[in-house]
Amino acid sequence: MQRLSRTILALAFVVVFAPGGAALAQPVPCPGVLFPGGDDTCPADAGAAVAACCPCGDAQFRNHGRYVRCVAHATNALRDAGCLDTEARLSLRRCAARSTCNKPEGFVTCCIAQPVACEEGVCAHSDPPIACVTSDECPPTTRCTLKRGEEHCFERGGVPGTGSCCAACGG
Repeated sequence: MQRLSRTILALAFVVVFAPGGAALAQPVPCPGVLFPGGDDTCPADAGAAVAACCPCGDAQFRNHGRYVRCVAHATNALRDAGCLDTEARLSLRRCAARSTCNKPEGFVTCCIAQPVACEEGVCAHSDPPIACVTSDECPPTTRCTLKRGEEHCFERGGVPGTGSCCAACGG
């Protein structure tokens, strides 16, 4: 058993670190959509290009992980072409991961209001600062999670929706 484990580990090392291992990289998904003007032309709206390349709910993605993988490959291709900076790439990937796309039927986004404290005359974490005397004067913030169904969201005092947590709660 130990010999088999060492053999598998050695093969994995060769595949990952061998010269030319980069040839194992994934091909660019839907290049005509991501780069409508050719390989050196960035799309006018990178987010829309990724959404067109990896449509939410498309049957080609058997599950949520496959959908997120498509978004990851698409955003990597755009980054490699100089069309996306790291922050934008990570933001698009995060939004895909926190979405209901290709999740089992019934999954929802769930916006849950959370109270904000009044600290030293200002509502905590407010931008721009909001003056207050008591915490009751501070508008609540919302947190988004994914739930298996509307009833699970309602149980936590939330408001159910669909799509991505990036847009579900107003931001």
